[in-house]
Amino acid sequence: MILKRMHLIRYSILLLILLSFIGVVSSTSLTPVVTEYGKINISVDGLGTAGTGVIQVEKPVNATVRAAYLTAASNWGAVVVPNGSITIDGTGVDWDLSLFANCNNYWADVTSIVSNKIDNASAGRIDFTITESQPSFVDGEALIVIFDDPNQVDDNTVILLFGGQDPAGDSFEIGLSAPINKSNPNLLIDMGLAISFSYQPGSQVSLINVNNERLTSSAGGQDDGGGDGGLFTVGGLDDSNSNPADPSLSPSPAIGYDDELYSILPFVSEGDMNITVFTQNPSNDDNIFFSYFFMKSTTAVVGEGIILSPSTATALKNTQHTLTATLQDDSGNPLADKN
Repeated sequence: MILKRMHLIRYSILLLILLSFIGVVSSTSLTPVVTEYGKINISVDGLGTAGTGVIQVEKPVNATVRAAYLTAASNWGAVVVPNGSITIDGTGVDWDLSLFANCNNYWADVTSIVSNKIDNASAGRIDFTITESQPSFVDGEALIVIFDDPNQVDDNTVILLFGGQDPAGDSFEIGLSAPINKSNPNLLIDMGLAISFSYQPGSQVSLINVNNERLTSSAGGQDDGGGDGGLFTVGGLDDSNSNPADPSLSPSPAIGYDDELYSILPFVSEGDMNITVFTQNPSNDDNIFFSYFFMKSTTAVVGEGIILSPSTATALKNTQHTLTATLQDDSGNPLADKN
């Protein structure tokens, strides 16, 4: 007998279905722009600089690059960051997406720029030089690399969201392919944010609730930057997913008290199939323009979309196998009669 392991949600037909659900990036929300499944891992690092600085990638052992992206935010206001004005190791970056939400926010696929260097490097930290030819235009950048990682035990999910959260309050819904099993030792649900033009200690803060419980009242700051032109923070390398000790404390008493990398697990219950994340910027002067989810041992979708369960299976070749497709709208409600 020949057994065939089916990475079902990597099938091209499902990818076409998923793409049909991806909406136009909105200036008042974060929209999923990348969703990946499989034996994958992620590296995220941020840099707030006025000129030139180093941004890093953490490469797992024997991993290879599946995809890489650069996202950036201009200084406050309608400041334009032209194509090619930000370089990675001397190669200019051209933007694939942009929008205005109190700042101009930008997104680019940079796989072709960084993959060869990463794939040919040893495991560990890899440096890339970021240069801003017009540093007064830019607050900072985040480099996101998704790896094919043979060391992973189960299939994981990476979801990257780009846009501009509404300071008055905005939410997004995560739908899971299977009920939460908190006894699974490999289960992990982490969320990271990128926030520009935010200064702490000070009055500039954003609030985050998960499933109607307060996660933090002190998101923001300049953890990955400095003064004017580098007010920038990204939850990623060298940050901990330990959540702020006091979720009601606002603003943050010190840089790094809230590092914008969070664990969602304390806010979910056994058997949950949906997670709601709500953000609000009461100071009306933060720019939350990027978020990501790294979920181990589970598959998920954010916003309107479709997901299959089980995500992987083993079956006899040329035999039938039954899948369950779950569709949800932007609010996490079931979708019926969707073509």
